[in-house]
Amino acid sequence: MSRRPDKFYPGWKMTPAQHASYFNLLEGVYRAYVITKSADKETMRKKIHQQAFGRPVSAKDIDHMKMFDEFKAVCLAMSQPDNLDAQMHQAEQPLIRLRHAILKFSEAYTIGMLCSPRFKKHGLDDLNHMTEKELTDLRNTLSARSPKSSSSSSSSSFSNQHPEPVEEGDPF
Repeated sequence: MSRRPDKFYPGWKMTPAQHASYFNLLEGVYRAYVITKSADKETMRKKIHQQAFGRPVSAKDIDHMKMFDEFKAVCLAMSQPDNLDAQMHQAEQPLIRLRHAILKFSEAYTIGMLCSPRFKKHGLDDLNHMTEKELTDLRNTLSARSPKSSSSSSSSSFSNQHPEPVEEGDPF
């Protein structure tokens, strides 16, 4: 019997990859500031957490979504202050993650939802111009209303259908 690896590092809210990245990012900051003593490293780690979250937070309580993104952004700003592309990409990470989650749904269904009175968009290109709240609402609506089966045969037959028109009183 094979054992499936856990999604998260035991006792932590980060994924195993983020757990490893957490310590690599800290090491990058320590190298940039030439910090070698354990006490100084711990002080810097607490300072990074304070900057990222506005309060002291245990590393085990950093979640795998926004909190990790905030932590990573602070570390990149401290360890690579000249690399603005990395910092800008990291600042956009929540939006990038939402767009990827939305694009996993059927294209026809997503376009139909975008064109509904609730979202009033014209196509998938509009995803790049939507706010985080709009993207979150779209992802949540797609999750709640999309067909539950994700088999390739049902998704391919569904993508060939046209989305049904949305009536005026629809709760979108």
